[in-house]
Amino acid sequence: VLPEISTPEGKQVITGAVAPYKSKPALILEQEGLFDNTVWPYFDADMYKKKTGYGLLPAVILLDESQGEGYLRSWPKYDARVGMHIGYAIQWYVFAAIVLVTYVAVNVKKKENVE
Repeated sequence: VLPEISTPEGKQVITGAVAPYKSKPALILEQEGLFDNTVWPYFDADMYKKKTGYGLLPAVILLDESQGEGYLRSWPKYDARVGMHIGYAIQWYVFAAIVLVTYVAVNVKKKENVE
């Protein structure tokens, strides 16, 4: 049983954020028959164009939560976490400095003058 869908008439204004498609999985074990079902495991714009003949823009619009139509939306916000990456870089440079100091301390020996 299909639900009743109300379709608005006239021009509609939508608001949202433009975002690229999510990337394909890094590993696909079986490509043959993957897109034969009605539910695709991930969206592939090239495969969509082959199946329908319609080309798409390289981005989608993620509708705002304030838009009344459609499903419940709660899009994750992009967080670059630059501070975290700087912290990791500092940590690895400190480790490298400790290794260098340890190497120099262990391998440089004081020679005694034997006369």
